[in-house]
Amino acid sequence: MYISLKKQKNLTDDFLKFLINRIFVVGLKYIKDKENKLSPLDEKLKLYFPEIKQKKAKQIIIIGLKNLIVRKTENEILISINETTKIPMNTKYFLKDVCQFIDKGNIDTQPFGIFTYVFNYVCENFNKLYEEYSYGVFI
Repeated sequence: MYISLKKQKNLTDDFLKFLINRIFVVGLKYIKDKENKLSPLDEKLKLYFPEIKQKKAKQIIIIGLKNLIVRKTENEILISINETTKIPMNTKYFLKDVCQFIDKGNIDTQPFGIFTYVFNYVCENFNKLYEEYSYGVFI
């Protein structure tokens, strides 16, 4: 996810940690609200990613949310899932690919849309989140 900043903001490491934490919280709420839609994904994960059959979609999503990385420039932020993390370790499956499957689905798998949702939330509420952080008001 790219966030292009029209106005210069002081993007400290503490603010970026706050932003990642907010993404995690919003993601957990999304999971809780739509948990009933995860069961079909568990079966599809077993089919398309047989080596990760011990993991449930919910676990993979949480691992994905915990493996977000942030890169910043003067007027842009990039938030993404760590591209080198494999799931489980020592397999051919990269976490970002499995999370993309969960998020977007495929021709016969309904998308769950969690990463799209949380990234859109951050983009749409970036200025509000920046103000909350700046004023120490965490809603």
